Amino acid sequence: MQAAEEPPPLPPPPAPPPPPVPVVQPPRPRAPAPRPVRPQVAEQAPVQPYAPPVAAPPAPVPSPAPAPAAPAAPARAAGGVPSDYVGQIAAALNRVKRYPPGARARRAEGVVTVGFVLRRDGSVASARLVRSSGETDLDEEAEAMLRRVSLPPLPADMPGNTVELVVPIRFGLR
Repeated sequence: MQAAEEPPPLPPPPAPPPPPVPVVQPPRPRAPAPRPVRPQVAEQAPVQPYAPPVAAPPAPVPSPAPAPAAPAAPARAAGGVPSDYVGQIAAALNRVKRYPPGARARRAEGVVTVGFVLRRDGSVASARLVRSSGETDLDEEAEAMLRRVSLPPLPADMPGNTVELVVPIRFGLR
């Protein structure tokens, strides 16, 4: 009899897998913390006279020969108000501007837009708040400025007895 054949020996068990190598991720750059957004306050724009909307002028018709040059007219802002007079108005308003103490304590800033009718002698015939700054103290001071201010008379070459102006008044703390 033959000896019982022995089954072939089992292969050795496979080696255990190597321990996992920790994967080190490079640190991600952190986004900077968002800064609070401060509202932009427009700089005080130059005084602009009120000019009602007008229809666009018709397209110019080309002329065969240029006209002789006319003498230079003084610079004028929109509405026919001379730019140097506009500057005088802005300077006069800035001279009487007072920052309201309550608004200063709250660090309130803003732009108040006022409209007013100016008589030939420089007196204010009427005034109105066109756009609020959102701060009652600042709005009231802008209206009080128009009661206190002494404005120059209208230029002699300006037609009419009154002119309506719309003026932004900037209140800002430094």
